[in-house]
Amino acid sequence: MRVEQITFPVMRAVAKREWAMRAADRVVRPWNPFSPERYSDPYPLYERVRAAGPVVYQRSLRIWSIVGYSECEEILRSTQVSVDRNDLIGSLTPYTKLSDRTLAMFTSTILMIDPPDHTRLRRLVNRAFTPRAVDRLEPSIEKITFELLDQFEGEGRTEAMAAFCDRLPIFAISDMLGIPRGEWDRFKAISDELVKFIDPITGFKPAAMDAAVIEFIELLDRVIAERCDQPQDDMLSRLLEVEADGDRLSREELISMVALLMVAGHETTAGLLGNSLIALDTHPTAKTQLLEEPEIAANAVEELIRYDSPVQTTERTVAAPIEIGNHTMKPGQACFVLLGAANRDPLRYESPNELLLDRKDPRPLSFGQGVHHCLGAALARLEARVALPLFLRTFPTFSVDQDRIEWKRSTTVRGPKHLPIDL
Repeated sequence: MRVEQITFPVMRAVAKREWAMRAADRVVRPWNPFSPERYSDPYPLYERVRAAGPVVYQRSLRIWSIVGYSECEEILRSTQVSVDRNDLIGSLTPYTKLSDRTLAMFTSTILMIDPPDHTRLRRLVNRAFTPRAVDRLEPSIEKITFELLDQFEGEGRTEAMAAFCDRLPIFAISDMLGIPRGEWDRFKAISDELVKFIDPITGFKPAAMDAAVIEFIELLDRVIAERCDQPQDDMLSRLLEVEADGDRLSREELISMVALLMVAGHETTAGLLGNSLIALDTHPTAKTQLLEEPEIAANAVEELIRYDSPVQTTERTVAAPIEIGNHTMKPGQACFVLLGAANRDPLRYESPNELLLDRKDPRPLSFGQGVHHCLGAALARLEARVALPLFLRTFPTFSVDQDRIEWKRSTTVRGPKHLPIDL
C-alpha cells in the first residue's frame, strides 16, 4: 500500500471539519497543512517548516515537506522522482468511481507521465506551442480584456473573479484553440468541473465529472472534425498537423492535451490575476508604480507570481534514492514541494516578504523546472502582462474589500473564490 492511500483519505476527512483542522495542530508537526489559515495566508505556516530546515520529514503524515528554493529546484529537475500518479489515482475515491474514459483522459496528460512517454508528447506539442505562437496571441488577449472590462465599467462594485479573473484565461485558451465564440461560456463551465480533478483533498462528484468529460469530448470532436476538413490559423489546427520523426498525436492524446491546457491554464491564471489584484491593493506604492510605468509589466508579473504563487504545492514520488538537503529520500516516499514557500526563501531573495515590482531576477518556481516545466507558463505570463496594466488603466482607484475575500480551499492552487472590488 502506498503512503498516499493512507494520508490522502485522512487529509480529506480532516479538511472537511473545522474542529478537526484545528485539532490537527497538536499532532501534525512542524506545520499543519489542514490549518484554515492555509487558504487565507499560508506563508506564516511555511515559516514553521523553514525553522526546522529546508527539507523536513513529517512522520505523522509520512511525507517530506520541502521549502528551500534550491532544494525545491533540485527535486523539480531530478530524474529520480516521478510525477506518475496513476496507481494512486486508481486506488483512491472518488477517482475509483470515475469511468475508464475519464481516467484515461486525465492520466495520459504530460502532467502525470514520466519519460520516455513524456518526452515524446512534449516534443510533439512543443512544435506547435512555440514562443512565437504564444506571442501572436497578445492582440487577442488585449481585445478580450477590453471586452470584459467594458462590461462592468460604470458600476460601483464588481465580483472580480466571476466577471474578470475566471473568464479571461478560459476565453483566451478557447480563442487560442479555435473554439467557436458561442461556445466559450460552455467551455468555461466544463473547465470549472474538470479542474476539480487535480486536487485530491477537495474532492468532486464522479457522476458530474464523467458528464463534463463526455460533454467536453463531444464539443472537441466536433471542432476537430471541422479543422481536419478546413485547417485554420489556430492552436488546434497546429496540434493536428504537428509531426516529428513520422510521429503524430493520436486523437486521445490531442483530447488529453487540450484538457490539460484548459484545467492548468484556466485555474492557475485566474489565481494569478486574483492574487495580483489583492497584492497591488495592499501595496499602493507598487500599484502606482505599475500604473505609471507599464513598461515594467513583464518583471512585475514575475514578482507578483513569486510574492503570492497561484500554484502552492506540487507532488513527487521518489523513484530512486535521492539526497536533498542532507536528507536521503527512499523509493516510494512522497514529497510535497512547497512552491509558495520556496518563492519566499530568504536564502534566495532579499526581503522575501516584500512586493518589489522592480526586483532583480525574481524567477519564481511556481511553474516548475526541468522536463515538467509548465507548458502554458508563457501564456499565463502573457495574459497577466497584458491584463493587469489594462485593468489599472481602466480602474486606477480600484480597491479590494479585504474583509469579504473568500479563498479557494485547495492544497494545490491558491486564489480567491470571491473577490469583491470597488471600482
